[in-house]
Amino acid sequence: MHAEQPRQDEEKVELPLFVDDVSRRTRRTWAKDLGAPERKVLRETLIALAGGKEPNFSDLSRTSELPLDRVRAALRVLEACDCVALEGERVRVAYPFTADDVPHEVVSSKGVARTCCAIDALGVGAMLGETIEIRSQCSYCGAPIRLRGRDQFDGGEDAVVFISPTGAVRGKAIDVVCPSINFYCNLEHGQAHVGPWAERGRLVSIAQATAIGIAIFGDLLSVLE
Repeated sequence: MHAEQPRQDEEKVELPLFVDDVSRRTRRTWAKDLGAPERKVLRETLIALAGGKEPNFSDLSRTSELPLDRVRAALRVLEACDCVALEGERVRVAYPFTADDVPHEVVSSKGVARTCCAIDALGVGAMLGETIEIRSQCSYCGAPIRLRGRDQFDGGEDAVVFISPTGAVRGKAIDVVCPSINFYCNLEHGQAHVGPWAERGRLVSIAQATAIGIAIFGDLLSVLE
């Protein structure tokens, strides 16, 4: 198991071939097929969570200018396709963001947000169209990991990300996939920590992980307009 380290001046970073479900998770793939109310509610949810706010149904009714019953119906549709995760009258998750207490923070002009996993954090800059700061930690030793960028990131030169293929997994990504997709401060710590997941995933460089994050989330907000 190894992490390929592309040159910093490479114009294009190839996606790891084992990530066979990137197109399935790419949010634009199904976002284009959502109805207008669902797109509007999802967009408002993402904007709220990007600013560190935890929107409830009433908040979304106000910002989307839709009746509360339409918001509830839209969120049920979005939850059915694992676009959001609900908890009572609050939105717990709208990928790439989460209100859960997780170690991945993203700082942007909108505020401080949490993301579901390392890959999601790396896709936020392209999605928001701005430079962001990522604050996370090595999942093995707890050492801080700080990255800054949009399409490419400075910092964490030796850091890697563990990616677990999700094709055979059943359930919500936030509960069964995202917890395993973490940063490690170096390859050795990643290899030491992934344990039984090792044969079903890969440790990849920050550049590769960023390419995956952008492929999944990069144009999500524009698709939802």
